[in-house]
Amino acid sequence: MAEVGIAVGAKVAEYLVDPVMRRARYLFCVNKIVEDLKKEKEKLISTQVSIQERVNEATNRTHTIDSTVEKWLKEVDNVIEEVQKLEEEIKTIMICFLVWCPNVVLQYRLCKQMSKKIVTLTELNKNCKFNQLSRLATLPGIEYFCSEDFLYFESTKLAYDDLLEALTDARASMIGLYGMGGSGKTTLVKEVGKKAKELKIYDKVVFVAVSDNVNIRKMQGEIADSLGLKLEEESESGRARRIWLRLTSQGRTLVILDDVWAYLDLKVIGIPFKDNTTSCNVLLTTRRQEICISMGCQTTIQLSILNEEEEWILFQKHASIADDSSTLNGLAQEVARECKGLPIAIVVVGTSLKGKGVDEWMLALNRLRDSKPMEIEEGLRNPYACLKLSYDHLKSAEAKLVFLLCSLFPEDYEISVEDLFRIRKGIGVCKSTHESLDDGRSKVRVAINILIDSCLLLRADRKKHHVKMHDMVRDVALWIASGGDHVFLVNGNQDLDVFSDGEAKDYTAISLWNQVHNICQLDSSLAYFPKLDILSLDISNQSYFVVSESFFEGMKQLKVLDLGGSNGSWALPTLKLPQSIKLLTNLQTLGLSNWDLGDITVLGSLKGLERLEFYECSINELPAGIVEVKKLKLLNLRGCSIRRNPYEVIGRCSQLEELYISGIKDFEGWESEGREVARYIPENVSFPRLLRFVIQNGKFESFKLEGDLVPRAVLYLDGLDASISSNASVSYLMHRAEVLYLQNLRGWGGCKNLIPDLDQARLAGFNELIELSLVSCPETECLIDTTSTETDHHYSSLIQEAVDSVFSKLVKLTMIDMDCLEALYSGPTPHCFLEKLQELYIQDCGQLCSILFPRKLNLCSLRVMRIESCPMLISLFTLSITRTLVRLEELEIRNCKELKHITEVTDNEIEGQEIHQNDHLATFSRLKSLLVVNCDKLECVFPISLAQGLVQLERIHIRNTPELKYVFSPCNPEDQNVEDMFNIELPVLKTLKLNQLRNLISICWGNHYPTWPSLQDLDWKDCPGLTTTCIIRELDQNKDMRVLNLEGLYVGNCRMEDIFQFQGQLIDGGEPLTASLYRLQLCHLPELRVIWKGPKECLSLQNLYYLEVIGCRKLKTIFSPTVVRSLPQLETVVIRDCEELETIISDGKEHQVQLNTYPRQGCFPKLSWLIVRHCNSLKYLFPIAMARDFPQLKCLEVAEAYQIEEIFGYEAESRANCAEEIVLPKLETVILKSLPSITDICQGIRLQPEVCCMVKDCPKYASTLAATVLGN
Repeated sequence: MAEVGIAVGAKVAEYLVDPVMRRARYLFCVNKIVEDLKKEKEKLISTQVSIQERVNEATNRTHTIDSTVEKWLKEVDNVIEEVQKLEEEIKTIMICFLVWCPNVVLQYRLCKQMSKKIVTLTELNKNCKFNQLSRLATLPGIEYFCSEDFLYFESTKLAYDDLLEALTDARASMIGLYGMGGSGKTTLVKEVGKKAKELKIYDKVVFVAVSDNVNIRKMQGEIADSLGLKLEEESESGRARRIWLRLTSQGRTLVILDDVWAYLDLKVIGIPFKDNTTSCNVLLTTRRQEICISMGCQTTIQLSILNEEEEWILFQKHASIADDSSTLNGLAQEVARECKGLPIAIVVVGTSLKGKGVDEWMLALNRLRDSKPMEIEEGLRNPYACLKLSYDHLKSAEAKLVFLLCSLFPEDYEISVEDLFRIRKGIGVCKSTHESLDDGRSKVRVAINILIDSCLLLRADRKKHHVKMHDMVRDVALWIASGGDHVFLVNGNQDLDVFSDGEAKDYTAISLWNQVHNICQLDSSLAYFPKLDILSLDISNQSYFVVSESFFEGMKQLKVLDLGGSNGSWALPTLKLPQSIKLLTNLQTLGLSNWDLGDITVLGSLKGLERLEFYECSINELPAGIVEVKKLKLLNLRGCSIRRNPYEVIGRCSQLEELYISGIKDFEGWESEGREVARYIPENVSFPRLLRFVIQNGKFESFKLEGDLVPRAVLYLDGLDASISSNASVSYLMHRAEVLYLQNLRGWGGCKNLIPDLDQARLAGFNELIELSLVSCPETECLIDTTSTETDHHYSSLIQEAVDSVFSKLVKLTMIDMDCLEALYSGPTPHCFLEKLQELYIQDCGQLCSILFPRKLNLCSLRVMRIESCPMLISLFTLSITRTLVRLEELEIRNCKELKHITEVTDNEIEGQEIHQNDHLATFSRLKSLLVVNCDKLECVFPISLAQGLVQLERIHIRNTPELKYVFSPCNPEDQNVEDMFNIELPVLKTLKLNQLRNLISICWGNHYPTWPSLQDLDWKDCPGLTTTCIIRELDQNKDMRVLNLEGLYVGNCRMEDIFQFQGQLIDGGEPLTASLYRLQLCHLPELRVIWKGPKECLSLQNLYYLEVIGCRKLKTIFSPTVVRSLPQLETVVIRDCEELETIISDGKEHQVQLNTYPRQGCFPKLSWLIVRHCNSLKYLFPIAMARDFPQLKCLEVAEAYQIEEIFGYEAESRANCAEEIVLPKLETVILKSLPSITDICQGIRLQPEVCCMVKDCPKYASTLAATVLGN
């Protein structure tokens, strides 16, 4: 017990003594404490220096310092700074201690602080042992590759948005961007990758340059560097597995593969594409669309070149051209245009000319224009090399040579397949002597597709199936040709005297276009071209052209000769072919256009000729010698004047593969009443090799040969006599025809049908027909008549066999001005009749009656149907046929006075089958456009039972159909049983025009109503029977609607009381609806009282630019104060014949408060035209408070408004308070007419001196201003 007491006492003594000893030490051991502090500080500083040196070394190695080290260094800095301050304070105290009496309290406090710092210093020294001082820093991500100077243009913004959208699509794990070399693909994907990371779509974005020489190990290294991954494996497969493991284990990664030239096996690299993981997506760029396809891209996006405005902005930036640089601006814009929208050319050329003088700019412009690529300027080397790389990677020799051939055509020329095919052999593409024309044409098409996919050719803007070449790409093609085996001379305005220089002998192709007044003769002294393969000359504005007799002696290697002429008038220029043309034994293609050639007998000696073409030429006769040209495969006579019958010679050219005769005129008897082709084609002519032909007689428009646009067999016959169709040659051609056009078909005893009347000789039908046109055939009653099979059994089996496959391939059928046509067929329905028909056009068939398709047919392929001026037609389809119209896209019906129904339900159909509401699932499911005009008795457009199928309908236009009451209505008794109410959904309807429908009551019958969320243009005109109280109502049913899509609204001559009606607050938080409406026209609405009605601030019309209100006699006001605050784009306002209109902007107490809160920028910042006429209840147009809201007003016209006193009026209480002068700065014209009460435009307003004013019949108008006005 005593021992316990001693222990407790000792511990108590310790607790009591230690504090006392420490306090005593603060008073008596000051020097010792100061010395200890100094030692610990120096020790820590030494440690700090050592650590800092190691940190600096790690930083130099681009390591990232561990956060614990950074925190320790910061703490050390802070502590040492505090200790140094404490030491300074101690020194001050020691001086005071020696001089004055010591301050015990201060000494105690400082010693206590020093003791604590000693402990802190000691602890920091102990904590300097770090497990890891630093680690290798992660390399910068996609931000490293991005440029701060990236410019967004409309063309790039579209691709940018599409790429971002694709990156957010979970289904698109591989995305491809393709475009021409130098079009900005690399820059764009870098920006897209940066944005995708900012939006946190991906955690990591890895950029890898692939290029044409694929180096797998290098690519793996780039990926690893971007991921901060150390690859220790030696083999490529081991490195690939390491990368794959990283990409599939940590977050979402986007890998950008830039500049891909060929298929890449991503697994070899280590990219986990299609490995059942969504952790890694791939975005690749390429110049060839086929790479996107071969790589399996789910989304493929094309990057277009810049337009003219965009290229100028980019050029200004890189050439440092300011808008006010008057010296260079015009010249610089011309240089920029020569870059043709290609970003790499714009950047390089602009940068190279930055800071240069006018002479350098002019020189650069001339070089770009003159297309002399063999002398490449420094500024063009990068673009040329970039584009040449695309050429070098073409694997097809055919594609490479077709690429070079395209450069022979002028800039911006739209090139057809036939253009290229014509000159193809001239450059040595074809080595086979047995190649057919069709095979050669197919090879050209394949080559064109390869070049388009490689972005070396562009699809033409105006002509379908044509291509064109970017100007800079064309220059590169010429440059490439000049460095190889070909030397091209291509120019649009070049005198032939340049041929006399030393280079003439090296030319392999000469192509000169649009030669105006430069050439009138070709002299033999200029004609030494021993290597020339192609000669193409286009001679303009010459009445004659002389080729010397020996001109062709110096170009015996020539393979393609194309001479085009024109003198700008109806008369053809004269060209006499020289005898030296016989020496062109290698000539394979000869084309002559727009020449008066006269005698062409000499052409019979060109035994190697394969292709002979004349276009709009005048010749005496087709020489008999061409019969002996055994290699001749193609003969083209288009629009030619031939004095003697060419068929006598043509009939003996059995070697022909293709024959084109169209628009032939002037030979004896052809234009007379007896111009029957059968009279001119010899009997039993055989064309065993003929694969394609176009033969036209009569005054048809000349059929133009456009290669892949031409069907294989086309026959146009005017005045064919069916009684002599037994001519074996004509019959042979007619039954091989794919396109058959018969006009004025006639025959002895009548030709009432095609089968069997026109097909008596060969009961094989017209099985090859793709397109059939019958025009002005007055005796024809139907296409097929099988009624004879019921009585005449002799031909029964033959005819039935024929009609079973008749028109089985027919795609297009046209019948015009057929006076006796009663039906498409008569008798039993042919098997598979018209199942492939896609287009049907019927016009001016006065006897076509009853139902157009009265029996069961399958029109499953029909896309377009146009019926016009068939006054006896009652309906088009039965319900059973309507159900087969699963592909119908366009339906037009005009001037069918007796038409009652589009679809008629017959009694047999009602009895035989039940009409279900789900019939809409397929019926009219692809219909996009409906036009109905001048159908006086039409009662029903769409049956209610079928209305639900119109999910693709974009346009409805119905005009002058007086009996129509509803667009969607019951058209048969079964429709009455459709459930009482459902929405008729028109999800993509954009245009609805209902005009001159005097009995129209509503869009839908009964309680049904339409929904059209995409509607943009609404036009209701002259529909006095409409009783709907508003057009757009109850939008509060669409809670999520934020933008009204309607862009144009025209309502005229209808019984409308209001237009826009909103029932309730539409958007949470009071945000107004933003309307897309830009044009609003309200005309002759006698019952209209309100335009917009609803809660305050519910509608914003920020896109409205045109407003017209005419003949709305009960309308009191135009704008509410809330609507007028949202008209920033309004430019034109026209108000006429509104007798009760009191104010343009409604007033009242509540409104006055709102008027005073108008935005500072004004309510009408862009209003330019204001016209008010015949509004006799108006006293002024706008309150004076708004006079400054018209900064852009140019024209002001007010007429025949008897109560108007001022244009800008004062309220009674505010007139005395306004003395400030008002100016309308842009006002140009003021017209005031027949305003008996007007005294002034506005008190205090000042018109500019240049304003043109007209004041007439305004007796009270202010006299001082009136004098000025009348003087002007």
